[in-house]
Amino acid sequence: MKPIIPKYFLNLIKVARYHSLQQQHKEIFFTQLAFTLVELIVTVAIIGVLAAIAIPAYQDYLDKARTIRAISDIENIGRRLHDYHIDNNNYPASLIEIGADNILDP
Repeated sequence: MKPIIPKYFLNLIKVARYHSLQQQHKEIFFTQLAFTLVELIVTVAIIGVLAAIAIPAYQDYLDKARTIRAISDIENIGRRLHDYHIDNNNYPASLIEIGADNILDP
């Protein structure tokens, strides 16, 4: 024979299970809601190390680009001076005469 459990007790068991599941969901939600201080410190440390490596490499890249640009500008001025010398049999008094007055020093 099956034991007879009143509906009142069955409802209490359902409510208890519901509240238990609800509490578990809240705990999971709130534990995943924020980062711990250790996680934040580790993240900041990793970003700092990457920045310490990347910034000097980027500045070296900029220096090389400026050097290449300066070499290119000097070669361009040299070609213009050579062409002017061939056409006029003398060199110009200033860079304005060959159209290189807007080129700045590196």
